[in-house]
Amino acid sequence: MISIRNILYHELIGLDVSVVHADNGAQCSIKGLVVFETRNMLHIKTKKGIMKIQKKGTTFAFTLPDGTCVAVFGTLIALPPERRTSMRVKI
Repeated sequence: MISIRNILYHELIGLDVSVVHADNGAQCSIKGLVVFETRNMLHIKTKKGIMKIQKKGTTFAFTLPDGTCVAVFGTLIALPPERRTSMRVKI
């Protein structure tokens, strides 16, 4: 089960997300559903279509299935999804 403590290691596809802060100011306040993920990008389905958001330099707010909102710095998840499960981060 995904939680605040394991979000960095968990699958992000299917979670609701919003961009809280971005180096590219035009990307702030984008909201939608994560539909795909690469090492450097999140693909977010919005009302305007699929937007590609760079992870580095961006802060995301993910809404977990239980309704909890978690802010995550993109640099912490800027790895291929399959490698995040083996990384070690002190929380």
